[in-house]
Amino acid sequence: MNLIKTIFFTAIISVVLSVTALAQSNGSISGTVTDVNGAIVQGATVTAVGPDGKEKTATSNKNGEFTINNLQPANYIVRVVAPNFALFENSEVAVTAGKKSELNVCLSRVERR
Repeated sequence: MNLIKTIFFTAIISVVLSVTALAQSNGSISGTVTDVNGAIVQGATVTAVGPDGKEKTATSNKNGEFTINNLQPANYIVRVVAPNFALFENSEVAVTAGKKSELNVCLSRVERR
């Protein structure tokens, strides 16, 4: 009976450690979206494109903040779009395992004629 308990306990610990290690192997990108005057841009769509072409998207909140979690370590292309603003693109955003990459975005207004 003690052997079964030991095996069961060891299996549970192994699963917990594996899940923890997996969670730490990914990183994230977060930041704030503002305009050239420093005003917050709410509702901007922020997209991270990985080297494999897979995309993950977030939307800036009422404070202009966004976070894209669970990204594999790699260099990402980050695009930000919002109504009445020009496209922002940064093609060299590095994501490191277990770290948060900070990317503050400044959008330029598009003039309407």
